[in-house]
Parts: sequence; C-alpha cells; structure tokens
Amino acid sequence: MQYSFIYLIFILHICFSACASTGKSSLSSTTSSSKKSSTRSSSSSSASSTSSSNSTRGIEYVALGVGKNLQGRYYVNASVGEPQQEQSLVLDTTEPYLWVISGNVEMNCTDTNNVCNANSLYYYNESSSAVAIDENADYQMDFLNYVSFAGSSYMDTINFTDISIKNNYTNTLLQSNLSAYVNLTNDHLWVKNVSFLDSTTATSLYSGVLGLGGSITSSNEYENSGNYDSSYFIFNKFKEANITQSNSYSLWLVEDESSLTTTSTKFEEEGTFGKLLLGVIDPALYRGSLYQFDMIPYVDPESLVSSQGYPILPMGVIYVKSESGARLNVTSKDFLEPVLLDSSQQGNYLPENAIIQIAIQIGATYIESMDRWLVSCDMASYGASVLFTFDGLEIDVPLENLLTNTFETGSNSSIYYSDGETACALTIYDNANMGYNLLGSAFFRNTYIAVDLEGNTVAIAQAKPSDEDDSSNLSATTLPAAAIKSHFIPYAYYRNLTNYSTMSLVPSSVTNDDSTIPYQLSASVFSNGIVTAQQRSFFDTTRSSTTKSSSTEFNNIEGSTSNQANHIKPFAAPQHHDHQQGLFAVCILYLLGLII
Repeated sequence: MQYSFIYLIFILHICFSACASTGKSSLSSTTSSSKKSSTRSSSSSSASSTSSSNSTRGIEYVALGVGKNLQGRYYVNASVGEPQQEQSLVLDTTEPYLWVISGNVEMNCTDTNNVCNANSLYYYNESSSAVAIDENADYQMDFLNYVSFAGSSYMDTINFTDISIKNNYTNTLLQSNLSAYVNLTNDHLWVKNVSFLDSTTATSLYSGVLGLGGSITSSNEYENSGNYDSSYFIFNKFKEANITQSNSYSLWLVEDESSLTTTSTKFEEEGTFGKLLLGVIDPALYRGSLYQFDMIPYVDPESLVSSQGYPILPMGVIYVKSESGARLNVTSKDFLEPVLLDSSQQGNYLPENAIIQIAIQIGATYIESMDRWLVSCDMASYGASVLFTFDGLEIDVPLENLLTNTFETGSNSSIYYSDGETACALTIYDNANMGYNLLGSAFFRNTYIAVDLEGNTVAIAQAKPSDEDDSSNLSATTLPAAAIKSHFIPYAYYRNLTNYSTMSLVPSSVTNDDSTIPYQLSASVFSNGIVTAQQRSFFDTTRSSTTKSSSTEFNNIEGSTSNQANHIKPFAAPQHHDHQQGLFAVCILYLLGLII
C-alpha cells in the first residue's frame, strides 16, 4: 500500500509537470518570436551594407525615383519642354500613354510665371521645343479604372529629373552612343520627340500620368493603341535608345514608410518611396520566388472587344493572418477570380463577403453614411496582415497598410470612439462599386512587380525592404540584376493554370443596391465625430464555405455594449488550455484506473 501511494504521487507529479511545461512552451514560443523581431531590428545596420554590396552586381540600369503626392499617389518627377516645366507624373499601370494637364484648364493660368504652375500644368505655347500634332482634335479617353480625360496631342522633350544609374562601375550607359534623341547623365534622362496628350478636362487626378500599361485594343479610336505611332509609348523610346532591351520595367515601392500618423509634408519628399527600374529584374529587391503570369484579357461589356494589355492576374484564396501565424480563409476553398493591379488607386476592391469576414476578425464596424468600415487605429500595432494568393504565391500585406486615418483638415479633427480611441478607415471596398476586383497602392508597396509589355506578362514576388538581412534570401545573395527581354522575364517561374487559361475580366454593372452587411456590424457617427455601434453579438467564424489552414480558432470576437464600439484585441496567441485540460483528464482517469 505504501508503494502504491508513492506511485500515485509520482504519477500526479508527472501530470502537473506536463501541464506546466505546455504553458511554458507557449510562453517560450511568444518570447522567441519577440527575440526574432528584436534580432531583425538590430541587424538592420549590417543588412544595409550587405544590400549595398549586392547592388553592385549585374547589368547597369537606370532607375527613376518614386515620390508620393498629397493624394497618396505614386509619381515620378519630370519636366516638359524648353525651358523646363516641372511635372509630377502619376504612375498608372492600367494605361499606356503619357499625358499632362493643360494650363488652359484654369482661367487665371496663362503662362509659367504665375502660381498655377505649382499644380503641375503644361503650357505648350511657352515651350520652344513643342510641336502641335493635332492641336484642334479632341481626344476622348475613358480608361478601365474610371480615369478619363479629353485634350489635344503634342510632341516635346521629356526630362526625368530624379534618376540613378545602378551597377555603374563600368559607365557603360554613360559612355555609349545611346541615341540622338536621348541624353543620359548621372541625375537626368532627357528624351526628345516624345508624343503625349495635353488634357483640358480630367477626372480623378490632379496631375499628369506616366502610363505603365500595355497596348489597349478598344472600339474607341482615341483609346486604341493601334492608332498611335511608337513616339507615344515612352518605354519604346527607352528601347530605341538602348537603355533597355525591351519595352519593360519593374516597380519596387517598399521604401514607402508613410503611416497612419504621417503628415502631409512627408508626401512632398521626392524619390524616397521606391524605384521604377527600366527594363531589368533586380533580385536584391524581393524575397522568395518570382511568379510570372499571362495577362488575363479584359472584355469591354458593351462592345465585347477584348484587350490583353492590362495587368490582370488570377487571384486565389484570401487569408487574414495573425502575428502568431494563424490564418483564416475569408473567401472559399476554391476561390479564383481575376484582379486588376492598379498602382494609381489608393483603394482595394474585393467581394463583399470577404470584406465582412475581414471586418469580423479585426472588429471593424460599417458606417453606411460614409460607406466605409471603421476600426480602432490601435489595430495597426497588432501585427495582423492580409494574404493574397496567386497559384501558391503569397503576398503579405500588413493590415496597417490597409488602414487610413479619418483626419479632416476642414474640422481639424478625426472620428473617434466614446472611450477616446481614434478611428481609422479600412481601404477595402465592395467590388460592386467598381464592377471587378482591384488591388491598389497597399498591394504595390509590398509587392515587387515586373512587366513585359511586349509579351503581355506580369511577374510578382514579395518585396524586400532595402535594410533587410539578405543572408536567408538566396535570390538576393546569388543572382545578379538581369535584363527583361521580349517575352522573357529572368528568374521568373511561369505559371499557366488550366483553370484560368480561359478566364477574362468582364466588369459587371456598378450597383448601389442594398448591402447584405449584418446589422450587428453597422454603426453610426454622431455630428460630434463619436462612433456609436449596434449591440455586437458573438459571431462564429467557422463556415462550411471556407477552409482554415490552422486548427486554432481565432478568439477575437467579443460582445460590446450599446453606444460603444467593439474594442477587441484581435488575433490572440493560440491558447493551450484545452490541451492542458485534456492531458490532466487523461492522468486522472489513469489514476482512477489504478485505484479501482
């Protein structure tokens, strides 16, 4: 009996020790994650030198510095004409043309010596190098992303004023005879005889555009690229001057460090948000694999004319991911739809059901009067992200990048909750407002994208910050920068899924029908800027239409009182209580068996 009692005590000791060790394991995992984050930060200085050494490999290439304007759109600096008229050209991946805003749009704008020139306007009569191609024509253009303009056509000199030459240890480009129409220095790129459009009326944009899109086939004669010669396509001019080997580029915007607290003056900085690389792939700027896709055709719903010059890719399952790595599919197991990649758009447009599931996970509430989803700005600090998949490739977009502040300059205040927390707005909208899926600037600042305009293909990868340690990035440490050639993107894995080979993007009619958003997720904003929410009930995120890649439930849905927003700490670390209780129960049953 004495030995049996000792044996029972021994078994109980093992049970309690096992349960305790499980808890310690959870704590250890969290601590390890924090240490990794700390290690990454402390290694940034050494990573910078590593990245610097990596950038001295491969072919010599030209990169244009990218800025961000007051509307949050990416642009490159340029000047037009002689003498030079400064321009900020917005990068637009959905159209192929270069166009500027005419000084004639303002009654008080007559020449380059007045204040109107600060708005990036063009005065053709002030340029000695300007040539009117079709001055009296009225070019009417309506693009897929609802940007439209009308104007005339001119030819003039374009000077890109914020450039850098990478890998220039041999000065090959500077010493070569590029072209009689091109002049390249260490900080300027002049291109003569460039044809462009001078817009007298334009919607959505307040400055000109540098089109990064492919050729457009359209029933509208002014939009149809087949009606323009090569002088209208700037990348063709780069190829003719031997700056590139094909009409191609790659875009890297990961240096965009603007945040929810960024002031407007930050957006006025030049060339600090990324690079537009002319005709090359630089593996030092991305991590993991580079996946290449054929552009999915766009079909005009009225004329039924098909065009394959748009960066439309097959988007698969969308996940919400917590800082701990747990993830939840917010679409369906077999979700696959075309999506347009548009660098000029700040918003993102997705299926409403997916947005509702994202809102549930982050505790967002829908404000019908604003047609916006609001959530506490503190959400930005929880390390959550949204994963967009493309045939196995995952692009991780931090939730912080999908939020914007609600500050209004007119009232000099923000929307806030009754407990004083500031509200931020989600930059994801119902795709019924656009007619199709679209990924905008938040996606671009986390994605390295390469485009072969001659082969109508797009390659994407997860963008890598310049200060990130390259030691684990095989592509960055072993592969040199290489030229994109016609129908060939170096280092890219070509993907051609049979289930999207017949896919096309046909926009649906834009609707303003009643939303299917549950009333429990709705809220209102009082005139004093305070958010008041409906009674929030518990939502079960387990759905038969979705598949979770983790068995861990997201313990993030809690109730809230009336007139108070639902403040939650989402994406809690996986709890191990069930496992501990189960192990303890097994021990007790075993002991009972011994006693019996």
